[in-house]
Order: sequence, then C-alpha cells, then structure tokens
Amino acid sequence: MSEIGKTTESFLAVTADVVGSRQSDDRPALQARLLEATAAVSAARRRDLAADVQLTAGDELQALLPKPPAAVALLQSLSDALHPVQLRFGLGWGPLTTPLPARRQARRLPLLDGPCFHRARAALAAAADRGAWATALGFDPIGAPLDALLELVGHLRQGWTEKQGLYAAAARERQQKEVAAAFEVSPSVVSESLKAANFELVRRGEDGLVALLTHFGNLTESATDSPEAPNPNPRRR
Repeated sequence: MSEIGKTTESFLAVTADVVGSRQSDDRPALQARLLEATAAVSAARRRDLAADVQLTAGDELQALLPKPPAAVALLQSLSDALHPVQLRFGLGWGPLTTPLPARRQARRLPLLDGPCFHRARAALAAAADRGAWATALGFDPIGAPLDALLELVGHLRQGWTEKQGLYAAAARERQQKEVAAAFEVSPSVVSESLKAANFELVRRGEDGLVALLTHFGNLTESATDSPEAPNPNPRRR
C-alpha cells in the first residue's frame, strides 16, 4: 500500500465522546445517530479532513485534520448535527508517527498513532474533568487563550434548548426569515430564540477561534521555515 506524509509532519487529531452516554435509554439509536452525523459531516467537510470522521469505539469519535483552523467548523458541525445530544472534544496538535495511507478509504484512524492522538486523548480527559466543551493540547504559546475561548463558546452552547439548536444550525446557512419559513413560525420567534441563545456571540467566539488557530498555523509555518525560530510546539502529553 502506498503511503504519504513524513513521520515528523504535524496534524490536528480530534477525539470526542458523548456526554452522559451511559445514561442513554436507547444506545442503539444513539449509535445510529452518531453514524449518520459522522457521514454527513465527513461529506460536508471533506476538503478539510485528512480522513473521514469515524466512530471508533462505542460513542467515541475521531477525526484528523492537516490545518488547525478547520477544527472550528468541525466542532460546530458535529455539535449542531447531534444537538441536543452533547459532545465533548479533545484537540491534539503534533506529529503523526504512523504513515498516512495515500488512499483515503484506507485511512483507518484507530490504526494511526502519534503525539497528536495522545494529546487529543489527554485533552478529552482534561475537558471531562473541567466539564468543558473542548480542551486542546500542543498549542503553545496560544494554549491558554485557546482553551478559554473554547470553554466560553461551549458554555453558551450548553444552555441551548432543542429548538434553539435547530434554529441556530439553520441560521448558519440561511436568513432568519428563511429559517422561520422552514419551521413555519414567525420571524420574531426565530429572532427572539436566537437572541436568548446568544447565537451571535457564539458566532463571534467561533470567528475568534478561527483567527487564533490561523495565527497558530502561521507561527508553526514560520518556525518550520526558519531554523533559528523557536519551536512553538514543545512536546506535551
């Protein structure tokens, strides 16, 4: 099998699990919904992903991305697709020490390994300890502000009702009047619901996350281009 990628190349691994899944009354239905969401998000975000989002064990999801900023849309898409089921995420940036198969269909995430996956798992455990939506490791020197912004966006999302989540997901692609027509409610109902959900604040937070991760990407590229530049990714577990 042909393979691509140097073992020193860095990737962003994302590991996620369902909050409170053990209390689910219908785990087969939950797993079916997870499979449906991973397929839909993989198709929609295919260009951003090094491998399709995969259900790897029970209610655990994994993804692999070559560029950090794309993680924001991935977290948002998965969270929107599964709401009101809540996900928790761990993000890990670092090398992939197993070769990445050239054929996309052969990229089985459970068979890949490296610091990016180790950090994603450690970050997921840290997020669970803190009750956070997402935590990240391997992102020095922006680790602290990145975690703070992830936690703030997640805290706002956590309070969404099922209807607010549906309106918010629809409002990302349509005008509010179009959302209202789709759900057969008045535009004022959608407007008030999104206002109560702090939807615009969530979107501003997501924009801030993209900007922060874009800055991080620029730092890593500069460090790679210049042998004298300090390493922004010290090894962290």
